[in-house]
Amino acid sequence: MKLARINSSIQSVSDSWKLLTYIFKESSLNNKVDESLIKEKQYSNIRGTSKEIPQANMNEFNSLIVNGSKKYFEGTFWEWIQKEVKDNTGKIFNNESKQSIIDTISLFISLRLKKYGEWDQSLELFNSFPIWACIFYLIRSGHFSEAIYYINDIDDKLFNHKNDLMFIKYIKIWIDNKFKLNKEYRDEIKSDWNERIHCYSIC
Repeated sequence: MKLARINSSIQSVSDSWKLLTYIFKESSLNNKVDESLIKEKQYSNIRGTSKEIPQANMNEFNSLIVNGSKKYFEGTFWEWIQKEVKDNTGKIFNNESKQSIIDTISLFISLRLKKYGEWDQSLELFNSFPIWACIFYLIRSGHFSEAIYYINDIDDKLFNHKNDLMFIKYIKIWIDNKFKLNKEYRDEIKSDWNERIHCYSIC
């Protein structure tokens, strides 16, 4: 029991340290010098109770925490997916190519969403595969360029589904613009959504 507590404490320290490397942009350095790294005492003037902190500095610091934490959880989720695939199939994808990552996600989806060899009935399938689930897990695990690659690959499968193609368009724009949509596209999504709701209510 004591050993288990020690191991748990060590793991907590390790996880916390790893989280900090993501927040302060050191997670992918591999001992390289990066000018964008935070300098010593760069944010030393920030205190939780201080009222004299420039808003720009506070926003920048908050963004570091939010974005770093997000990347940490994406990375942790991806590690878990890889472990699940390895433990249940014995397959290890050492190649970090886009297709290799998509293949890993596809296997994970099959493990999680298939019951007795059949897909969950609630899933929307295209060519006998839940492509929306694949897009979701690619984005959820931080593989945005892979999601775009996958979306471009399945565009032809959706050409008869106007609404789905529109949503694909929004995803692409959202990723390409660093996860932001301008007012024009937000209004377009609202209009499209309201149109769908109206259609469903009278159909």
